[in-house]
Amino acid sequence: MQMPMKCSVTGCKSNYTSTSENGNVSVFRIPTDENLRRKWLKKIPRKDWIPTPSSRVCEKHFDSKYISREEVFTDKEGQRKTYPRKKPVLMKDAVPTIFPNVPNYLSCSAPVEREPPEKRRKQFEERHEKAVEQFLASDMISDFKVFVNSYKNYVNDSVWMFEERCDFVVVYLTDFTNSPKISASVKVDQDICM
Repeated sequence: MQMPMKCSVTGCKSNYTSTSENGNVSVFRIPTDENLRRKWLKKIPRKDWIPTPSSRVCEKHFDSKYISREEVFTDKEGQRKTYPRKKPVLMKDAVPTIFPNVPNYLSCSAPVEREPPEKRRKQFEERHEKAVEQFLASDMISDFKVFVNSYKNYVNDSVWMFEERCDFVVVYLTDFTNSPKISASVKVDQDICM
């Protein structure tokens, strides 16, 4: 039986014989892609470390969303099939970010991924439509009595005058600049017609 590879992160005891009673953990090779390799080496808290071909980083240092434990494919009939992997694999751009044995500023959770712009735009439009509907429903004047009882919410009564009669209401604006006059007025009938 082949011994599992040990984690190269300083302070991590994954797959060491003294700590393997809980079982071994999966380890991943340092990437060969230069850009991704540079990101890994920048994140891993080891000063002036040059990894060897046998250097590995264990799954404990990756956010779970970057580790694929299932194989998903579509068969000839178009059905999606899911099978557990024998060995987990890392997602394409995974970078180790979790280092429990180091100061907090050296360890962080994975950044939250944003939804695509089209999806965000659609979500915004749906929220906006819902908010408009709620506003209109809460601000709806359903009948004459509601209008009369809530006119102060809509009319500045220090400027506009409000006269209620049994089957209509008159709202008018008075102007006392030169001589008293009504400069604007609205009559609202009982059937909410102006």
